[in-house]
Amino acid sequence: MSPPDYSTAVELVREPAPPASFEAGLDWALILAVLGALLFSALTIYLWMRSREPAEPEERAFRRLASRMGLSEREREVVRAAASAHGSATPASLLLSPSALRDALEAVGGAGPGGASAVYDRLGEKPESEVRERLELIA
Repeated sequence: MSPPDYSTAVELVREPAPPASFEAGLDWALILAVLGALLFSALTIYLWMRSREPAEPEERAFRRLASRMGLSEREREVVRAAASAHGSATPASLLLSPSALRDALEAVGGAGPGGASAVYDRLGEKPESEVRERLELIA
């Protein structure tokens, strides 16, 4: 047996390179696609954040007061229903006025956990010092 012949040249076969104009067009297409995706993402985030914020100042005030007072979602619904039953009071004003809250909750009625009576027991008639504290919650 004879040793292998290593003197034969090896020839690599490669595909021809694409034309230069094709590469430049691909780069611009990629850049435009990335910029478009970034613009779309920024617009989507902006609209999402904007939709989360309540449109009316009264609603913003109510949400802020209710969260600082530690009201649950069910209690917030009861206060909103009481404001609707009261007719001339906003939910935020009911949280600030114990007597208006009492009148509105009596109009709504409702017992049980999270009902009107539970909300009144938690937020009802309070000494004037606590009403001042409620007003300080806004600031």
